[in-house]
Amino acid sequence: MRRFNQQPLEAYAMIAACVEAYALTGDSTWHRAARRCFEWFLGRNDLGQSLYDSSMGSVATRYISIGLIKTGELNPVLLFSSRRSR
Repeated sequence: MRRFNQQPLEAYAMIAACVEAYALTGDSTWHRAARRCFEWFLGRNDLGQSLYDSSMGSVATRYISIGLIKTGELNPVLLFSSRRSR
């Protein structure tokens, strides 16, 4: 399988779309889809690595085909936290 670079913002966009679809339709399929997308942050991804580090309270800023990049930027943490609280 060919791997490709991914960004936390892409996962967030999918979560946001699913949450909106759920809010509009009430269809639990969208709720499950949002949860599945959120699990990408927790290691349900091609690398099987969690982007979230609970000991540091940080989220990797990039997911590339060879590993995670952790630069301590705030944006991924805000994206993760905003969806974690729902």
